Amino acid sequence: MATMNRRCFIKTAAMVCPLIVGAGRIPAWARPRKDPPYTVIKEKCDGCGDCVEACPVEAIKIKDKLAVIDGEACIECDVCVDECPTEAIVKKENQDQGQATAPAGGVAGLWVFTGTFADGTSSEPETVRFFGTAAEGKIQSIATGEQQGTYRVNGAEIELRLSGDITAKGKIVSPDLMEGTMPGGKWKAERKKALSARPSPGSK
Repeated sequence: MATMNRRCFIKTAAMVCPLIVGAGRIPAWARPRKDPPYTVIKEKCDGCGDCVEACPVEAIKIKDKLAVIDGEACIECDVCVDECPTEAIVKKENQDQGQATAPAGGVAGLWVFTGTFADGTSSEPETVRFFGTAAEGKIQSIATGEQQGTYRVNGAEIELRLSGDITAKGKIVSPDLMEGTMPGGKWKAERKKALSARPSPGSK
């Protein structure tokens, strides 16, 4: 009910604001903007259209299964952010703040992973190596030298695509800690400060 009342208020205000533009009293939040104040995260948007229906000023359209925001029409009401079921729409200022929490040097390096499953059991700690760019790369097992998957970083969020077609999502809490969820449980990774004395696979 509260959401519907908010939508009605915003929709009414959106129609009334053009009438008072000439008087110079248009609210700052309703002024046209060339650049949309929101970012649509391509990896999260599934083109469901919930944001299109929720937008009170029809500033969002679905193109090629991706939400596109018209910066001129957008009134920055945040309704699309609240309504998006996959959290694919992020306010740019919040995204910038999130990027500031990510490690300056990215996630490359050694990490010790542990998992907690639905039945309460935990996996043995496993050391893996992240290598690639700050935005994406590969995950390698230190014990076997085999590639275990890939990673992708977006601000303070990270997505892991692991062997067996498993997708694990999480957040970069600090330069030395990541945590998130995976099918059937949760995962946590802590950066390994010192290199292991164990020789890497293939070395003599």
